[in-house]
Amino acid sequence: MSEESFISSTSIKHYAYCPKIIYFENVLHLNERKTESMEYGKEVHDEAIVATLIPKFKALKVFKEVYLESRELKFVAKVDYIVLTKFNEYIPVEVKWSSHEFGKIKFDHKIQLISISILIENCYKTIVKRGVFYYTQEKKIYTLPILEEDKTRVIKMIEKIWKIIKEEKEPEAEQPIAKCRNCGFKAYCKPYL
Repeated sequence: MSEESFISSTSIKHYAYCPKIIYFENVLHLNERKTESMEYGKEVHDEAIVATLIPKFKALKVFKEVYLESRELKFVAKVDYIVLTKFNEYIPVEVKWSSHEFGKIKFDHKIQLISISILIENCYKTIVKRGVFYYTQEKKIYTLPILEEDKTRVIKMIEKIWKIIKEEKEPEAEQPIAKCRNCGFKAYCKPYL
């Protein structure tokens, strides 16, 4: 990876799922096997979601597919939606095709949204206090409070990601076997599954 490279919010989501994915993508330059649900998930962003967000968050504006970049952190994201409320609050919204885990937001999804909030703060000179997930299978909105300690944790994750990339050393990671079964990199990591 060159010095001018950036990591994305998807990389941070992958790191939260399993740090080995960073090694496979950025050091070995392997591509994740695309599943049907991944492809379908790219197609579900529609105006019905925006119609749900406007009254719920008293939106003045809703920005769609916003590209954000921080040269300082060498970090980028493409945000599904950013809601600007009448109170001048910026709320990132991530649309997920998959469902939540037993009524809770998935950990890697949380980390991705927190990373996006850091970029919004950096680009818009504001403070992000909450983010939103829209799970399309359920047609349900989940709100995530975003605390300063969450942002600090994610910044440390970004530093660890860069360390894996620079040192080119595969990280140790033990995951529950169910997590490995759903991973697009299992053929490289655990081919016996």
